[in-house]
Amino acid sequence: MPAPLTYLDSASQDGTYLRCTREWGWSYLRGFKTPDNPATLRGSRIHALLEAYYKGPIQIIPKGEDGEILVKALEHLPPWGTPGLVPEREVSPIVTPGGNMWIARIDVHVPGDVVADLKTCSSFAYMPTVDQLARDSQAVLYAYATGERRVRWVYTRTKGAREARKVEHVFREDELAERVKELDQRARKRYLLRASDADPLDLPPTPTACTKFNGCPHQFRCNLTLEERYPNMSQPFDMSSLFGPIAQPIAPIAPPAPVAPPPCMGKFLTAPGTGDDGPIVRAPNGMPLPPQMVQTQTVPDPTKMGPAFAGQAPAMIPIRPVGPPMGEHLNALAEAWAKYTMGAAAPVAINPPEQSLAPAAPTGLPPAAPVSPTQQPPDITSLLGPAAPAPEAKKGRASKKDAAPANAGDVHPVGQGIVTIVLNVTDPVIAQAIATIISKAVGG
Repeated sequence: MPAPLTYLDSASQDGTYLRCTREWGWSYLRGFKTPDNPATLRGSRIHALLEAYYKGPIQIIPKGEDGEILVKALEHLPPWGTPGLVPEREVSPIVTPGGNMWIARIDVHVPGDVVADLKTCSSFAYMPTVDQLARDSQAVLYAYATGERRVRWVYTRTKGAREARKVEHVFREDELAERVKELDQRARKRYLLRASDADPLDLPPTPTACTKFNGCPHQFRCNLTLEERYPNMSQPFDMSSLFGPIAQPIAPIAPPAPVAPPPCMGKFLTAPGTGDDGPIVRAPNGMPLPPQMVQTQTVPDPTKMGPAFAGQAPAMIPIRPVGPPMGEHLNALAEAWAKYTMGAAAPVAINPPEQSLAPAAPTGLPPAAPVSPTQQPPDITSLLGPAAPAPEAKKGRASKKDAAPANAGDVHPVGQGIVTIVLNVTDPVIAQAIATIISKAVGG
């Protein structure tokens, strides 16, 4: 047997060393003890009540939370008066085969039967399994120090409904010898660290232990980086761990098909103008159209097409489609406008293929032909339909309900040389355009 070491080791030191070597260094090499917290203070009070319960001639359990927890724990501990029972037994020194010296404080020992220890926890999730208890440093040391082979850990829950559970293990001789050997190996490493006065920052940390048992009190001393605290942060997160694997890939959503405009769209195209003399755009029937101020679309500029502009991006001008019923009326009015302003020299439409188009003058459209004094304005009434027959006159005083309402497109002669046209038009721009066309067509 090697010569015994000159200091006493403990199961709590070994447990801290296994949890985090750097935490052990701060606590046992530098002497920064872990401060008490409500959980540790409650555990100390309950252990004091347990010792008084077993040692006193009268069993007194106080009322309150601590007493309720102790009552539940006693359901799994040896009863008072058990022969040979020793509560809160301190065993020191314990010399293991590796020459290390240990100290132990046992909660309940019944010689020849069992070694028991009382634990408090907020959740039974912290309760070890049987296999974990078989490797627990405290259980191994207690079994070796007392000669008992059966160990029992009793856990009492401090949150929620009062309840206690136990976990128990019986060591085999070869199993216990192997576990004690592992204890000695770790104790020898700690002895060498003490002898070399190692710096805790040189010891390997265990980042997963930083938040255990209400958090490590030495976290600010370690100065671990985020990458060290959370090594998996830089790794891509596997969403299947939350929702499971996707059975089959999701087909991409096709973009919506373009919606074709109604048949009436595009029959009447106008371009923005700066007044009555604004630019004129040719309609599909080849006739020029009066200017409009509204613009929502673009078409190639007919004045910048042909061989002279080959290789250049087509110039675009804004347009606006107008549909029936106004579209049909405006087309007819546009033809009258063209005949009146340009005579028989109607420009070529832009709808035929570009190869059949003559080169357009780069300066714009040719000037309109002068109006002959003998040229008569077109008959506008023929474009809007026949005039409605005048209502028959009634004898007596006429009332408002007897007057026939004027329909859209009706032409009513009001007086000699005056024609009134009633149109249901809500768009002020279109109304202004119609007014301008009619005014010029009738020579007013």
